[in-house]
Amino acid sequence: MRSARRDRLVDPVDRAAFTAARDLARACVGELLAIPVSRVRLAQRCPTCDEDDHGRPSVVDHPEVGVSWSHARGHVVALAAHGPCGIDVEPPVTGKPPRRALTDAEAAWLAAGGDFAHLWTRKEALVKAGVADLDEAGSLDVLAGTVRGLDLRTWRDGAATVSTATQPMGSSTTQPMGSSTTQPMGSSTNTGIFRSVFFWYSA
Repeated sequence: MRSARRDRLVDPVDRAAFTAARDLARACVGELLAIPVSRVRLAQRCPTCDEDDHGRPSVVDHPEVGVSWSHARGHVVALAAHGPCGIDVEPPVTGKPPRRALTDAEAAWLAAGGDFAHLWTRKEALVKAGVADLDEAGSLDVLAGTVRGLDLRTWRDGAATVSTATQPMGSSTTQPMGSSTTQPMGSSTNTGIFRSVFFWYSA
């Protein structure tokens, strides 16, 4: 499907990541629903401007399924789950992070050696899941494992940090895998009530 937003991207790497993120998202949905990827249709609609090339994504004919994706500097991630979900990937953050984006507890955690990408990807994941707004980033404390009813999980492979926000999955979780090859790798979590599928691709 042709995208006006993709066509506006000048860098071919950005264009490839844009396409790969949506392809991975369709793969996640196909795995989650046990249907061929060819049957998965994604839609986006911005509630502010009513454009259809951005905004929170959804799965056509499956309103019960949440889907999310992100890409940054050669890393592409996607997530599908029964219920709201969000995912974000960020490369290592250099420089001093903006204090206004942190709660007092988070600022203290960073001062003690914490990683800003850990916090920021969690905040972005919650925003993408639809339970938070970036305008409240400075008051949204994401140090806890569960925030606003969604479980937060974070992984690092040295080159990037990935965080997900999903409905509670229970105590048993399969770890997603990062890859430095051209093949996507992923993981599936299933508790009998909620299930999520997560793919992480690194160029």
